[in-house]
Amino acid sequence: MQTKPMIIIGKHSITLRPELPDQLLGYIHFCRDAIQKRLDEYVRERNQHTSQEALQQDSALTEAQRKISQAEALIAELEQLRGHVSRSYERDFDTWAEVFRKTRIALEHERFQDNYTLNTAVMTAMELLQQDNPYFSRDKFESYINNEEVV
Repeated sequence: MQTKPMIIIGKHSITLRPELPDQLLGYIHFCRDAIQKRLDEYVRERNQHTSQEALQQDSALTEAQRKISQAEALIAELEQLRGHVSRSYERDFDTWAEVFRKTRIALEHERFQDNYTLNTAVMTAMELLQQDNPYFSRDKFESYINNEEVV
């Protein structure tokens, strides 16, 4: 099975698929939680056999705490990225749909499907939007263009 790349680097652009931030967040949450679990186990073991002063000077403990802090910072950045990527895809959806809606109105058609050329253009745009965004909704897009109720 061939999977689509999550990051597409073009000559003048970088395209991130909308599910990339969610997948990265999942991996980082997993790693952070695994490190935290091991750290808790380590501290529990050390508390039974070591003085508190020796624990505070433990470089492995300090390193694990630093990795957890880095993961938390990265999580915050990825959550911002997720919002930005989502807004970009929504903006593309809204922009294309509004252009086609205005064109349909200017051509004085009830539905974009009533005009062969406009229908072809909409179908082509929907294919492109679907390729980039697996969450793209054809029904919502068509309903918006035709000024229909979105279910």
